[in-house]
Amino acid sequence: MNKVYLNNLKKQFLRAQGSTNEGIPYNEFEEYLIQLNILGKDYIKLISELGVDITDSGIVEVNKGIIDSVAYGNTNFSLITPYADNMVPIYENEIYKFKFLAKDGIPSFRTNSGVVYQVSRLIPGKHTFITQNPFDYDDIEDFSKISICNPYNTIFGMFGMNNDKDVCYKMKMFERVKSLSSEVMKEEIITEKDKYFWILGPQVKVKTKTR
Repeated sequence: MNKVYLNNLKKQFLRAQGSTNEGIPYNEFEEYLIQLNILGKDYIKLISELGVDITDSGIVEVNKGIIDSVAYGNTNFSLITPYADNMVPIYENEIYKFKFLAKDGIPSFRTNSGVVYQVSRLIPGKHTFITQNPFDYDDIEDFSKISICNPYNTIFGMFGMNNDKDVCYKMKMFERVKSLSSEVMKEEIITEKDKYFWILGPQVKVKTKTR
């Protein structure tokens, strides 16, 4: 597994545990990754219920790896991510191993040599970009700019367990994305027993609910 990706997952785990200790209890970490993957499957099902067509090949998931991708193997979405190790093209996924960013609000990617190109040069016809549970604030600043740049849309989400210690941290990131995004963005807040899902996008229904 990509070392940077693994370290990012470890940081997320420690935040969820409310721990500043760099020592990782690997049994608990493994359980966390399994739960994260299960939550991702629940999340993609929810956004499908909220009107996102998961068979739409014009949607791209960005900067997620094999554990926290919600698109890999479950949708027709393309994937642009520097964490593509261990991923192979399955289902209808097209996978591109690049760092996704938004240069001046335009969906773009950075090559290994540092050159930045627009995504339309790599895979034309893509109109919606999706990400969730970003590793840090740097990942969301550029992403937020896309939603105010026609003709592109974004779908942004957060999810986890209600007893995680990083709920407030994630809520601040979610509010940050919402504040930077265009006025047409709508949000959905869903609580299901011991887990939560927050979704922000132009297609979602505006109805907060608990299941």
